[in-house]
Amino acid sequence: MYRLTHTFKRMRIWSSEQDAPLCAVCAKLDIWRMLHDGLPKDNAIYLGTLPNILSRADDCALCSLISTVVRRTWLLDRKTFHANLSEVDLSIYSQECGCLRVPEPPTRELAHRLCVTPSTRPAEVIAAMAAAETNLMLEMQLMEEDAHQLGRKVELHGRVVKETVDVDLVKGWMALCEREHGAQCEELWWRKSEETSLPPVVRVIDVQDMSIVPIPPSCRYLALSYLWGRNGSSYWTTKENLPSRMQPGGLPICVLPTTISDTVLLTRQMGEQYLWVDALCIVQNDLDDKLAQIHLMDRIYGCGVLTVFAVGGISADAPLPGFRPGTRTVAQRVETIQGLRFAVPLPTPRESLAHTHWDTHQVYFECASDVWAEDLIAESNGKALTRSQHPLTNAGGGRVMFMTRPPAFLLRSREWVLGYMDRVTEYSERKLTVEDDIVNAITALTNAFAQGFELSGGDPSQAFRYGMAVTDLDQTLLWQPRPDSPLTRRGCVGGDSTRSPWPSWAWAGWVGPIRYASDMQFVALHYSHDWPRPMESLVDKWHVVEEDAGALVHLGLRPIKRIVFDGSEKGLYEPPRWDAAVWEAEASGLKTLRAGTLVFRTTVCWMVVEKNQSADGQIGEHHTLFDIFPGSDTDRCHFAGRIVLPRSHPSPSQVQLIALSRTDGINEMYDADFYGNSYEGCLLYVMAVKVVDGVDVRERLGVGAVFEKAWLDAETVDDIVLLR
Repeated sequence: MYRLTHTFKRMRIWSSEQDAPLCAVCAKLDIWRMLHDGLPKDNAIYLGTLPNILSRADDCALCSLISTVVRRTWLLDRKTFHANLSEVDLSIYSQECGCLRVPEPPTRELAHRLCVTPSTRPAEVIAAMAAAETNLMLEMQLMEEDAHQLGRKVELHGRVVKETVDVDLVKGWMALCEREHGAQCEELWWRKSEETSLPPVVRVIDVQDMSIVPIPPSCRYLALSYLWGRNGSSYWTTKENLPSRMQPGGLPICVLPTTISDTVLLTRQMGEQYLWVDALCIVQNDLDDKLAQIHLMDRIYGCGVLTVFAVGGISADAPLPGFRPGTRTVAQRVETIQGLRFAVPLPTPRESLAHTHWDTHQVYFECASDVWAEDLIAESNGKALTRSQHPLTNAGGGRVMFMTRPPAFLLRSREWVLGYMDRVTEYSERKLTVEDDIVNAITALTNAFAQGFELSGGDPSQAFRYGMAVTDLDQTLLWQPRPDSPLTRRGCVGGDSTRSPWPSWAWAGWVGPIRYASDMQFVALHYSHDWPRPMESLVDKWHVVEEDAGALVHLGLRPIKRIVFDGSEKGLYEPPRWDAAVWEAEASGLKTLRAGTLVFRTTVCWMVVEKNQSADGQIGEHHTLFDIFPGSDTDRCHFAGRIVLPRSHPSPSQVQLIALSRTDGINEMYDADFYGNSYEGCLLYVMAVKVVDGVDVRERLGVGAVFEKAWLDAETVDDIVLLR
């Protein structure tokens, strides 16, 4: 399967056949020599401070290009940007940017791009870049027209992006992949052999006679992924109009919104006959039909020859940018410097997809083996193409699984959950037309994970609940809100969170971006470069209330066993064990519990939380760090841990905490002078909860960590927790 992503951004194109003016500093550079001979990073030439370069941008073409790439990559134009840039120095060097043929040619070309290196990056810049997934490299690429001046081939040089997309270029990408990549892109290792075709319940659009038809055997078809953006009842397929739409000419293109009608025309221009669009191929007012198709979603997208991701607009009324004249303004910035034309590379697919709405720049093509874009010549006709390396090689937006079957030990490991965390982090940033589709819309992803890694016997309905990977709940429960974004309960009635049909413990129960971050976030709130890795399960059995009232189901988690080395402290906390007899004695109110309620046994205690005011960078716009103090510490002298809570949470205040799992830690996460130095596994992951009704049902407030010895000293009680 391939991905085709349409994007655009409104900027003007700069281009000149004559040399653009340079400042006194840049005029001294020998750009041709830098590219011809190469200039290592260790020998980079000093250009000045970043503020000075920004101030010279209006009068110097090179400073202007540098300013463009720094402003975009470092997100300097955000209204909330307040970092001090006065101590940032910039230097310039040149380097090679890849090789399309493997084995490499005997003589590697020395340089294709000018690169800028900063002396430092302010903490706010690092946090912003991590959230936006922008490129660490600050680069300007030489255009293909001038490659000959250096005796180079055009490969790996920049390509001019025109007002309209060259469909022949897209067809060439597709043909190149089919010719050179073969089974690596056609066959998905996690898909069962019987799932290489689709059942007749799936429908497609015949774009030649404009009708909806059952999918033919061995059908080649395109699929469309797009933002609905508005109520589409005027063009949806329903029980009432399906019979007429199944007749030749029964689906007039004039009734379709622009995104879909443009994709119909694109399908024709690509020389293909069939197209799959959810709003048209699924009967929208037939629940049985919708459920049947949703469970096939991974196969529908996986069996298509090309998926068009229409990410240039916020509704189905938006055109495919660049498909027709006047639908995009080229975002490319080109300058002629010392007789050579340079452009700032457009954002990578990963960077473009990291924004709340789909961002808008150019067309990308991504398959299981490679990724290509309009603004870079990265296509090669060599048989070793799958091992080529170029600036976009690792910058795609859709690689959620190993491309080939991983070794057996990895299939049995927990490494897959890291990919799951990455994907749901990105997905939670999206704006949905129908918020209740939050889980249905990622069915293809969860199906692939469950089948590929044989989770719960390959059954997605057992491996995932409410979008959460419950086979590894010790890890997936540890999601956090993004500090600079709001988070509200999904599906609340009248603003009352207790009336939400979605459980609070699942990220899908909230509207807003979430993330998975390591324990370092409790030292530096904006740290998010790693994942939480609990080292021991402290809940031995988890249960969930099923849709059928009164049905309590045991979740088959894979418990995390702690590895204790000789000479290390094992820790003194002993978690309580599930006692079925105790539960049976207390289960009289089970039938009143809402579906999705987690039921488990752990220790619970009350502690005091207070906003952390001492450390720099701990304040987020919507969420921040709170210090945790034992209830006995009335003067709040010795904090025992930290937790992320909404900034609006009362400070100080008492909260109820429940123990979840064990993790490692460092001294800065608690008062080490009072409690003693950290040791392996010295922290307990805890969840702050609130009681929401008379049967002692609790809801999630936030997740933090508490030093083990402080937890042992607190007045904890064993309890069966009902977490909704």
